[in-house]
Amino acid sequence: MRYWAIPAILWAIQEDSTPGEPAVAITGARILTVTKGEIVKGTILLRGGKIEAVGADVQIPDHAIVVRAADWVALPGFVHPYTRIGGSASGSGSKPAHVAKDELNPARDDYRAVVRSGFTTLALYPNGGPLSGQSIAYKPRGVTREQMMLHSPAYLRMNMEASTAVKQQLQSAFEAARRAIEASKKPPAPAPPGKPAEPAAPDPIAQFLKGELRGVIELTQPAEYLHFRQVMQEFDDPAQKLFLALTPEFYRAKDVMGARKERLLMRPEPAAEPYTRAPVNAAAELAEAGCEVGFLPGDNPSELPAFLFRVARLVKLGLARETALKAMTIVPAQAAGVGDRVGSLEPGKDADIVLLDADPWTGTARIMKVFIDGKIEFELKP
Repeated sequence: MRYWAIPAILWAIQEDSTPGEPAVAITGARILTVTKGEIVKGTILLRGGKIEAVGADVQIPDHAIVVRAADWVALPGFVHPYTRIGGSASGSGSKPAHVAKDELNPARDDYRAVVRSGFTTLALYPNGGPLSGQSIAYKPRGVTREQMMLHSPAYLRMNMEASTAVKQQLQSAFEAARRAIEASKKPPAPAPPGKPAEPAAPDPIAQFLKGELRGVIELTQPAEYLHFRQVMQEFDDPAQKLFLALTPEFYRAKDVMGARKERLLMRPEPAAEPYTRAPVNAAAELAEAGCEVGFLPGDNPSELPAFLFRVARLVKLGLARETALKAMTIVPAQAAGVGDRVGSLEPGKDADIVLLDADPWTGTARIMKVFIDGKIEFELKP
């Protein structure tokens, strides 16, 4: 077996993937797969931008590039499921058909800080509300939108306010979509002779109600949750894929939300007990109540380097490690509609990997390398 160095020039050459591109083997790492347990000391084999094998006894091909990761920890790249990073400053108002792809700017400098912080997938949502449009999932690398794009649309973004006007607007939109769904079940009217019928553009609200498109609803105070559930009462369907983007203070509604097994996206921060400074581990409280929790790192790139530390602090306050790991990876990946591509270390998934020099829950672990599609996009220099 030959062990190759990995100078920057080599990875620049590999930007254009070819059938003869050598495999990459990350060896000796403690591997946190997220969905398949932990491997105390194993190998991750990468080829063609994908994970080919993960395990304790993976056979390393001849001429593979070997990345020695003894005493390091390998885990999936972090996923930011709800962000304006990468988008323009303009808003779309309330335009459900609007897709954020047109806003994505490949030339921004923000992406360097994003990758250095371990984030390999983001979901850009459009501004506006209460039905602002459809998000896209992208990777923070490439020089064109097409190179960055991962999935479009990722979800329908909604924004709830505790007001009669917003409730009526949402209810009217859902009712119109339901009528359209019922109308689509009837045989279409015959097209005029010589003029074929043009297929109608998909209605994102109808797609959400039928479970064909994910939805993310932003809430800022617990009362808005009750208002939204009142609106959804007559449109509720088990097939719907809905995530709630909210603040840690929503732990006060944990019993109601836990009973519904809500899927949540929230900042990795403790809340405070009313009228005190006593911290409450909101993520742990909500998870224990039956909710599925994913983390929101924040929209300022300068905040992202502290993300892992903030999650580790919640673990020290009692959040289960497995819950914390999923909240950084597979849960936000599912919210962004890309859980089949990223969020765990499994054969067939994208080779998006973060290597740490210590256990992620110590609060002092450093990000040593970040792979996106099997290529090193960040490396901490000694």
